[in-house]
Amino acid sequence: MPTTKQLTAYARVLLQKGLNLQKGQTLVINAPVESYDFVALLTKEAYTAGAAQVVCNWRSDDMARLRYEHEDLQYFESLPDWRRDFSLYYYHKKAAFLSLISANPYLMDGIDTHKIFAQQKAQNEALKEYIDGMMASKTTWLVAAVPSAVWAKLLYPDLDEAAAYEALWKQILQSSRADGADALADWDAHLAELKKRRTWMTDQHFTSLHYTNGLGTDLTIGLPAGHIWQGGMEETADHLLFNANIPTEEIYSAPKADAVNGTVYSTKPLVYNGNLIDK
Repeated sequence: MPTTKQLTAYARVLLQKGLNLQKGQTLVINAPVESYDFVALLTKEAYTAGAAQVVCNWRSDDMARLRYEHEDLQYFESLPDWRRDFSLYYYHKKAAFLSLISANPYLMDGIDTHKIFAQQKAQNEALKEYIDGMMASKTTWLVAAVPSAVWAKLLYPDLDEAAAYEALWKQILQSSRADGADALADWDAHLAELKKRRTWMTDQHFTSLHYTNGLGTDLTIGLPAGHIWQGGMEETADHLLFNANIPTEEIYSAPKADAVNGTVYSTKPLVYNGNLIDK
């Protein structure tokens, strides 16, 4: 395990450079039960930073898997009112939302896809106001990583469980720029560089981008007139700056809807809704 000092630096990066947590604000943490030690540290740091309330919404991959294996389709076709009310209650209070995630590409392997799609549809319908609000940055939110035993063993198959877990923690801290002598200053420098890059790209007024790779990708993406580039900091309706993803390395824009042509091959396996997509 990383030292308490290292994990505290990561927690402060998430709270200050990710969420920009305000004094008197409520923090909602969505987290796997496996990460309870780090969540406890994170909660302490949030209260130290002035959070009015910290609420944890726990989840378990093992229990989620069992539910899909044993429950009938009908139980995935609607969302209980309390699940909707939980999200909307804190959303209306302008809470900050932090989701800690761990990759498990085999979580839904072999599960009936009708159940998966039914659950997604039910969630999207019941939580539409909440989801739309998050995407519109009506309040601050952040997605960040924590390790899991499954993820660690997948990435470091030659190490024992403890060593693999520690190696994954090290990688997460490094990629999140939380392992330096002054992680907060490192983030200020990184965000300034992202701003410089997105400003340069916007000023070029490109009409299209052309992508190729050795696997056969040959894709042309047309860009609309007056498009802008974003990346790094976002701003809420109340003018709070935050970063929705840590790590964040990208700048991005939107394509012209009728001007995307070509073929794309992924260079790495993809994980989508607990399913591995490769080749």
